[in-house]
Amino acid sequence: MKGLQTWKALSPRDRFLLKGLTVFVIGVLAFQMLWQPSRQRVTSVERHYQQQLALAQQVNSTQPQRALPVAGQPLASTINDSAEAAGLKVQQIEVQNEQLRLTLSGDAHALLKWLAELERDAGAFQTLTLEKRGSHLEARLVL
Repeated sequence: MKGLQTWKALSPRDRFLLKGLTVFVIGVLAFQMLWQPSRQRVTSVERHYQQQLALAQQVNSTQPQRALPVAGQPLASTINDSAEAAGLKVQQIEVQNEQLRLTLSGDAHALLKWLAELERDAGAFQTLTLEKRGSHLEARLVL
């Protein structure tokens, strides 16, 4: 009640200035509490997006390096030896137009580990097909 009497006791000019000051303070607070934090989040998300985009471009531009076969030993022979050393059964190896087609089978864990090592050493496979055959896994791949 006393606040209302004090408000009415102010001159119209002072009431107008206080209303203007109130609107200004509310506007500044709204900017500080709403607009500025959301703008900072947008800036942070844009920066994170640009970093991820640059990383994706770097990953896409990186080509796997092909390991060279042992001097004097062809790639098919090297792959056959490494597969047998991993305990896998090589069923077929075929070289055609600089492509190597390979069919082999063995324990799933050993086969998948060997395939990961082969991909790391020889580069990406053109095709890879995996099939479960009883307790073993069969892989057909083209390098």
